[in-house]
Parts: sequence; structure tokens; C-alpha cells
Amino acid sequence: MGRSLWHEAGEPAGTLVEAYLGSRGLALPADAPLRFHPCAWRNRVGGPPGPAMMALMTSPETGSPCGVHVTYLQPDGQGKSPSARAKVMLGTAGVICLTPGAEVTLGLGLAEGIETALATVQRTGWRPVWAAASAGGIRRFPVLPGIECLTVFADADEAGMEAARACCRRWTVAGREARVLAPPTGDWDDALLPQVSGRAA
Repeated sequence: MGRSLWHEAGEPAGTLVEAYLGSRGLALPADAPLRFHPCAWRNRVGGPPGPAMMALMTSPETGSPCGVHVTYLQPDGQGKSPSARAKVMLGTAGVICLTPGAEVTLGLGLAEGIETALATVQRTGWRPVWAAASAGGIRRFPVLPGIECLTVFADADEAGMEAARACCRRWTVAGREARVLAPPTGDWDDALLPQVSGRAA
């Protein structure tokens, strides 16, 4: 189902995807694997179909497409859907390469959410950064050949910190440099933007 939804989706510019990111103080990147679906089916997730931001997930080791991350949006794009599960992954979990693979040389940044990864890039200039889509994705992130330094922009909750530390331990054991950067609370999207359009950190 993820593959069919991805192919049904269209370019995100001028859509609710751009509105949603703008509501979080983020610009729509021109080179990110994001699309807009006006009425994505929820399958077993519950709730009616609705507009969604689609993100292509790829294998961090091969770069091959492996799944789709879906963020269901409010009808005006000013936030995520209020349903119990506004975010779902279809297919095999992978990473969302929010900066092109060609920019990945010796160092790489890794964040949990799409919004957090984009905030890190756009508000600090730190590149390249990928999104792992979940704390579990960070925990499982493999040691990649040629990458000498990994920086994990962790969410400051128990699951996020444990996953980031576990990932960095594996990289360190493999002889790589790895570090965890976390805000005092919440995630870097909130920490780097105290207030946007009435949205408090």
C-alpha cells in the first residue's frame, strides 16, 4: 500500500505539506523526498482517509526505497491530524534523506522526526541530516562505511535518549566518533524555535 500511495501523491509545493511545515516555522526543501496526498487511506490505523505528507524511506545501507512515512494533516495544514495515530510507517523502516546523499562524506547527522531534522538543517546550517522516523530507527541505525562521525540530534525523552546512546555506543565500538546532542526538553524543532504563530516551545 505504501508504494501505491507514494505513486499517487504529487509534488508538495503549494499544498498542505508546505502549509504544515510553514506552521512549524520550516521551509519546504526543494530536494527532499516529500510528496502530498490529498486523501491517503489509513488502512488498519483507524479513522477516515485524509490529506497527508508522504516521505520516502530508503535503506541507509543501499539507498534503495523500502517504505513510506505518512503524516496525516489537518484540513488547513496548520498541524497534524488530531487522530490517535497521525503518523504511520508503511513497508520496511528506513531513513528519510532530507539532504542529498551526495552531501554525505565523512560526517552525518541523524534525528528522529522529519520536522526535527529539517529544523536542524534550516535553523543551524548543520548538514547533512537524515530522519530515522522513530526512536527505534535511531537505535537500529547501522554503522555505515566511510562515515567517520555521527551526530544524533536526540529527542529529550527517555526513549529518545536511550535510543541515541545505544546507537552511539555501537558506532564507538566500531571505531567511529559518535555523539548525542539533546535539548533540555522536547525536541530540537521546539528548542530551536521558542514560538511560531502562537506555537509555544
